[in-house]
This record gives sequence, C-alpha cells and structure tokens, in this order.
Amino acid sequence: MFSTVIMRVDNHVHVRHIMLYHFEKGWKATESARDINELFGEGTIGERMVQKWFKHFKDGDTSLKDEERSSDFDDRYPSQETPQKEQHRLSP
Repeated sequence: MFSTVIMRVDNHVHVRHIMLYHFEKGWKATESARDINELFGEGTIGERMVQKWFKHFKDGDTSLKDEERSSDFDDRYPSQETPQKEQHRLSP
C-alpha cells in the first residue's frame, strides 16, 4: 500500500538550489519536480511545493532558507515561553 521513500539528500537547501537553477533556465515547475524526483527518489518533492518556490523566485525572493513556522500551540502563548509538559505520577 505505502512505499518507503529513501531520500539521498540530507539538506533540503540543496534541492532548493536545483529548483532555483531550473527556474533560471526557464523550466516549468512540473519539469523541475519530475527531474528532482527522478534524481533523488519518487516523493522527494511535490509539484505544488515546487510551484510555491517558483513563485518566491518570480517575486524576486531567491532566499533558500526555511520560513519561520508557528504552530497553533505556540500562538496560544505569545508573551511567554512554551510551557513544559506536566509530569504525572501513577499511584500504585
């Protein structure tokens, strides 16, 4: 049913360099996704993710770093550090 995908790229910035190269060469996102998946293994990157990066490049943003992400959990505690989980003891 599901297949295991082994990606031979430890650093996703390397894949982004390839996408930027493809973008600069005038490739379409579909072509870039297909090429990257053929090279590094099926499922390495989705076409929509490549489209997202191509939009960044088209908008002039050629930064290849990860975007800062926030989770719903972090949003609940904006003015303080994320609380630690409480430890619970089981009674014997």
